[in-house]
Amino acid sequence: MLRTPRRARREAGIALVLTAVIGFLTLGLFAVAIRSGHDSIRGERLQWRRAERAVSITASLADGVSLLRTGEPPIDPFACIATQTDDDGVDWDVKVTFTKLTTLQYDLDAALASEAELLSLPAMPLTF
Repeated sequence: MLRTPRRARREAGIALVLTAVIGFLTLGLFAVAIRSGHDSIRGERLQWRRAERAVSITASLADGVSLLRTGEPPIDPFACIATQTDDDGVDWDVKVTFTKLTTLQYDLDAALASEAELLSLPAMPLTF
């Protein structure tokens, strides 16, 4: 019966462990790369949403505050549609709701308008 030297068996075991360690390190590297790519896309989407909100909703709220300086809404609560145009020429229709809290305080709420709201609500007037 032939015997294999002990040293050859030990080296074969080390090669197997070394291959497993390299495989785990490679999988870890791929996991980090996928996670960083996901985080990058998520951050870009968040920046796009912030810019969209700044162009449409925040600008509509500012128009609503300017409108309140001209007088009081005819009814409480009063809702209307404000249209904002961004730098790319895209029109954003925003529903602005004025709710009276006290004699001199109003709560303004703005959100992107739905199709039903576009059909039922008036455009934002120039003055109250």
